[in-house]
Amino acid sequence: MAQNELMTIKEVADFLRISTISAYSWVRDGKLPAIRIGKEWRVRSRDLDEWLEGRRISKHSNA
Repeated sequence: MAQNELMTIKEVADFLRISTISAYSWVRDGKLPAIRIGKEWRVRSRDLDEWLEGRRISKHSNA
């Protein structure tokens, strides 16, 4: 995935293996970083990677 590639909500949902409804909901609620271009939402692949890293749970974590 290219660093600045813009992904559609469907592409993000497919990548995360979630429904498009969940992906739209996460964007609408501000849980997933997205950019609105006209009437369409796009997620920059770099932002998605950073978002995923921020949710990563380490084996060595005490949480």
